[in-house]
Amino acid sequence: MNILKSSFLTLTGLFFSLMGKPLQANQPPNILVIMADDAGYNDFGFQGNEIFKKITPNLDELAAKSSLFTQGYVSASVCGPSRAGFITGKHQQRFGYQENFPQHWSEVPDIIWKSEKWKQLGVPKDESTIGSLLQAAGYNTAVVGKWHLGYSQEHFPTERGFDYFYGFRSGSRSYFPKASYNTTSAIPEKYQSIEENDQLVSESEITYLTDNLSDKAVSYIQNQKNEKAPFFLFLSYTAPHSPMQALKQDINSVRAWIPDASQIRLKYSAMLYRMDLGIGRVLDELSKSDQMKNTMIVFLSDNGGSMKNGSDNGILKRSKWSPYEGGVRVPFLIHMPGQEKSLICEQVISSLDLLPTFLAQANAEIPSDLDGIDLSPFLEAEENKTFHRTLYWRENTFVGPSRFMRSGNEKYVSADKNIEDEFFHLHSDISESNNLSSAYPERLTDLKKKYKAWSLSMPKPRW
Repeated sequence: MNILKSSFLTLTGLFFSLMGKPLQANQPPNILVIMADDAGYNDFGFQGNEIFKKITPNLDELAAKSSLFTQGYVSASVCGPSRAGFITGKHQQRFGYQENFPQHWSEVPDIIWKSEKWKQLGVPKDESTIGSLLQAAGYNTAVVGKWHLGYSQEHFPTERGFDYFYGFRSGSRSYFPKASYNTTSAIPEKYQSIEENDQLVSESEITYLTDNLSDKAVSYIQNQKNEKAPFFLFLSYTAPHSPMQALKQDINSVRAWIPDASQIRLKYSAMLYRMDLGIGRVLDELSKSDQMKNTMIVFLSDNGGSMKNGSDNGILKRSKWSPYEGGVRVPFLIHMPGQEKSLICEQVISSLDLLPTFLAQANAEIPSDLDGIDLSPFLEAEENKTFHRTLYWRENTFVGPSRFMRSGNEKYVSADKNIEDEFFHLHSDISESNNLSSAYPERLTDLKKKYKAWSLSMPKPRW
């Protein structure tokens, strides 16, 4: 009997090996990160917006089988630095990437592009990334969509740990084809062009950017079906970031659901709707190719909703580019392989936690210099549990150079344009409407000391 069982297992293993699906004990999961751009905290059905259940049904279905983190944060209130923190698992201030690239350096033509200064813009070459660390753990790695972590070739995704890239180097671009992107008159050339690895993609192939990104993500998942290695895919949408360009049929659909919305709100909602449709196709492909059961999926926004795109951060104060909750608290859900029910988790987490969590799931060593924590214990729990957590931020915002932190339920905010330092208790005041600095001066002093020690440990910004 034992001989027959052994022979059966040997033949079965050989069969699956030939089919490209080897039997492996504790095989690490595939990992899919879907990141929206400038999405509002209140603009998803799974965030409690009943109307938007018509606009985000696919994400809502995923959320019903995921851990929903009600206190999920990103490391910056604006795109570039937030993505730099996510991609390295470190406070981006550690390597001087505190701000978005200087605005005038993003405009062309500009004399600065004729110098070599622009080549310093990006995550330094000596910093490991999610891509390089998961590559070392045996993963196939890919980025589809917005990069915004360096324009020069040395910062290109395939130079930073990713086997495959389809997308563009800049922070935004037209959703519709634009012939000028295929010229070399822009300096640096191609920074808003679509590229597939080292090949320029003709603008004639672009229909609507969100659809094109969804198409490539679906194709990538199809191609990974028979690969022996697990995959990591960072699906980096530009939606609903400006320019506010939506498909007419989507605007018409959304207008039926929110007839009283302003024009910009309609465009924003239509862009979000189109992104959700694409996410639905990606999830369907995972199911059809029998990969869903072994895929970990994360969805979040890179920062809070913007004042310029018609988004709604709901009860949260302010928006993108602010030191308040509306700038850095984002929709944040994590689905684990085989998960069939939702879990509401009140633990304070950060996008910095994703890299150590992925490495733990990959059975790989977690570097000691990461700033995040492994979230696996929360993802495997059957009930909500929390512990005290302190998070730090330092950046320029629309209220000036800003210093802010959250320690437990207490939040400290200091910005150059504020009259006084601010102290909030988020458990009872999520809207940050009641400044308690005069009522709790000793607690405020303690937080300021703690923050100062952290800030002094960080180098000056590189730009």
